Amino acid sequence: MMKLKERLPHILRDIKFNHKARRGSLCKDDIANLEDWKFQANVTEDKYLVREGVLELKGLGSRFQRRFPSLLSKPFINESYVVNIS
Repeated sequence: MMKLKERLPHILRDIKFNHKARRGSLCKDDIANLEDWKFQANVTEDKYLVREGVLELKGLGSRFQRRFPSLLSKPFINESYVVNIS
């Protein structure tokens, strides 16, 4: 998250520069949204998921459970399975 906080403003600057040089195809609304954008993530919470990420992982778990019912037979509660990321 710290790397993103440092890198994203540079990427934003490059996007604006290229747009002004007429390289790219962003519409006015996209450019306006980028102009108004501010980095708002809490960099101390870099291992936390946003709400959408939690919902996506729950959906993924449900699909795996349906696809492999004999492998993932326990009803889901947070303690049912341990999943590690790599």
